[in-house]
Amino acid sequence: MKRNSLTFLMLLTVSPIVMSQSLTLEQIIDTGLNRSLVLETESENIKIKELEKIDADRLRWPSLNLSASTSNSNLENQSASASIGVNQPLYQGGSISTQQNIADVELKKAALNLLRKKQTLVKDLQLAYIDILEAKALTEEEKLSLTRLQEQARISKILYSEGDVWKNDALQADVSIAQGETQVIAAENKILRSKSNLNVLLNYEIDQTIDVLGELVWKKQDWSWGQIRKTVEEKHPELMIAKINEDIANLRINVQRASNRPTVNLSSALSQSESFTGSSSGATNLSVTLSANWTFWDGGNINRAISASRIEKQKASFALHNQRQSILKQAQLSWLSLNEAASQVSVLKQAIGIAQENYRVNTVRYQEKLGTANDLLTAQTLLSKSKKDWLSALARYAKAVYTLKFNMGEGS
Repeated sequence: MKRNSLTFLMLLTVSPIVMSQSLTLEQIIDTGLNRSLVLETESENIKIKELEKIDADRLRWPSLNLSASTSNSNLENQSASASIGVNQPLYQGGSISTQQNIADVELKKAALNLLRKKQTLVKDLQLAYIDILEAKALTEEEKLSLTRLQEQARISKILYSEGDVWKNDALQADVSIAQGETQVIAAENKILRSKSNLNVLLNYEIDQTIDVLGELVWKKQDWSWGQIRKTVEEKHPELMIAKINEDIANLRINVQRASNRPTVNLSSALSQSESFTGSSSGATNLSVTLSANWTFWDGGNINRAISASRIEKQKASFALHNQRQSILKQAQLSWLSLNEAASQVSVLKQAIGIAQENYRVNTVRYQEKLGTANDLLTAQTLLSKSKKDWLSALARYAKAVYTLKFNMGEGS
């Protein structure tokens, strides 16, 4: 007995224990955001842009340099010198402030990129969650359908044993059960595939045991096209990024224009020199220099650079217009899909009630030998299909809601 207990303990120690996780949608989203390598990468990009902004903000700071030298022409003639210098830019044609502005908007752009990556991940997690709920609901319906088929087979065999129906009714019922069992297996496999997709999004192992909490429910959402369009114009990260790209292109024109303006720098140096010849001697010098430089003509290179920057700005404006049109189109299509899905849910819900009554009537007719097995099987198939269509419509509606929010620029 002790040996068996020891073996059992060893198996517990060696064998990996896979814990099943049951997560709500909120927990799924939190886990996905915390474990995403894509978001980690975007966060690192923000850190890079923050460093670039610090560099740009310090362009006005003075620079400090230190130099020293020594010479030895022969054993008797030796000298050494050291100097410390400071250089302070006073005016650079406006390029420093422009570069600071560029660094600032580049940082905002990086933050918007991170926000959009988060929104994309949240939307993908929401859709994966709905896929699992749909697969589980459809599996339950397939099992209920199989139960009804088994009950039909039982009734058919009783009637056949009493000589009230032909043998083909019983055989047909057995074939229907086999088909129902196949559909249950396919539905269960769909659950596994949906969970694998969620595992990938959560950065888990693909075969991680996981389950989700919740069910498909009907919750009507109302948006007018005016509300959607306003939200897109005000909040959509991709549209804001396109606007920033236009602003950056405009700022780069100012950078090129600054090359046509004078620059002014203030520099000072303090030097100390020593000579070691017959007798030691030294000198200390302090110099202050105010220098200005203005390039009047460089073969037209600056003007061509300005023209190129203007073209880039025009391209950015075109890209902004196209981006706005594309985003509004996606939002409109999502809105139409949402309305279509809502209509399907309402109609299919009514169809279930009709199909249930049809199945009840045909069951009674078959038991009273007034209907055929084909009539009952058709009624059962119609009932099962009506329920599955309604569940799929609920899933489509929920996914349409999440997709519309994403295309409106929301969802993080």
